[in-house]
Amino acid sequence: MSDVKVREAVLSAYGSIAEKATELGIGGSTCAVLSDQGSGVMQLDRQTAESLLATDSFFWLDLDNPTEDHFDILREVFGFHPLAVEDSEQFDQRAKIDIYDDFVFIVVYGAGRDDNPLVEVHCFYSERFLVTIHRDDCPPSPRSAAATSSGSGRSSGRRCCSTG
Repeated sequence: MSDVKVREAVLSAYGSIAEKATELGIGGSTCAVLSDQGSGVMQLDRQTAESLLATDSFFWLDLDNPTEDHFDILREVFGFHPLAVEDSEQFDQRAKIDIYDDFVFIVVYGAGRDDNPLVEVHCFYSERFLVTIHRDDCPPSPRSAAATSSGSGRSSGRRCCSTG
């Protein structure tokens, strides 16, 4: 799959994932995964993180309102540097890029809804995955919303796993 097609799939599927989380009534701390195997909404646990890392496929893991357990998984299973994980727990930061040996930690701001025009997003990026963390509603881009409403979005509609 070309890089352009992968980006288009990511953008269109993310809209479907966000909609599916709402449809399934998964609130609080949720996780969405997008890979070449499809997409889904789940509760993240250690076993799921290990399974994702065991594949040779690139994946995007999006954490909405992560818990302390999620940060432990980032530290212990993903092996992120403790200072980077500590930074990812603290919001109200300035935009920045911190380069580590095998990943980059990025703090960016994206467009939010009218009542919250900027959404802070923390990103761990490597050649194998993208992990994004946010606390505020992080709506999909207009491009992905259009793709989803036109029927080109992909979502398996299944829950990948559950911790409870």
